[in-house]
Amino acid sequence: QTIVQGTREYSVLSHVALQLKSGDLIHIHVRFGGYDHIGHDPEKSSNPCFIQRSSDGGKSWSDSAVLPTAERYISDVLSITQISTGRVIYPFGFLSSERGRFKVSVLYSDDEARTWKRSPHVLEVGGKGFESGAAEPSVVELSDRRLWMLIRAQSGFLWESFSDDQGRTWEEARPSRLPSSNAPGTALRLSSGKVVVVWNNHVDSAYARQSLVIASTEDGRTFSGFREIDHTNFAENPNEPVPHVTYPSLAEAPDGDVLVSYNQGFWLRHNRAKVARVAPSWIDIRHEVEDFR
Repeated sequence: QTIVQGTREYSVLSHVALQLKSGDLIHIHVRFGGYDHIGHDPEKSSNPCFIQRSSDGGKSWSDSAVLPTAERYISDVLSITQISTGRVIYPFGFLSSERGRFKVSVLYSDDEARTWKRSPHVLEVGGKGFESGAAEPSVVELSDRRLWMLIRAQSGFLWESFSDDQGRTWEEARPSRLPSSNAPGTALRLSSGKVVVVWNNHVDSAYARQSLVIASTEDGRTFSGFREIDHTNFAENPNEPVPHVTYPSLAEAPDGDVLVSYNQGFWLRHNRAKVARVAPSWIDIRHEVEDFR
């Protein structure tokens, strides 16, 4: 079935789905209507965010309704989570009027995504020009009930922020301990309480996205694993664009495995949707012997 599609006026780009504790499904997506590449003006750009709901397991869906971000242009949708209190957290990046710089804020809902409030805090990482600043955030709940946000930036690291009040307010953003190119990272809390993170850890160039790795943490400070899920090689033809493995989206399978979906290939052509199934125990293996027979 088709639950949403583009028109001549806009394209349906990034989106994410979540099953709530009630069993309802929500689907958040953006409608891309154009970007002002000359002035980077949000008033001349359009990529608003919408939400749909299903109460019958995905058999039928509501019409798309605008999410009240109060912003005209949202960065790619990567993350939405429902924390232990039942609050739904949707972090989003948005295009500001400051020389193309993106910034980050949060919507939260205490009635299962029917009505929303916006955090009074706006997170920044500096930057100027196209695709600069803080964008494409991911939020996860840690074992001590704090919320941990990872933010795409251009400084060679993912940036981070923490919230002690279930997402209403946030600490000032700072570089995390995870080296990263100008690409997003995504975090997921497993039913075991462990948190897994998947991201591009190359920093050879601004858009180095040739290796996709996974690590685990409990506090956002100490990590283990750093296993490579997938990688691509440079093309034999130097005129060909460098292929990538990037934009991970995470889910937990019923057996506890982590499902990582991501893009492999080039943006404009030969782009493939890929899925990797990762056992959490594999992430922390320190020694491994492969029988190549």
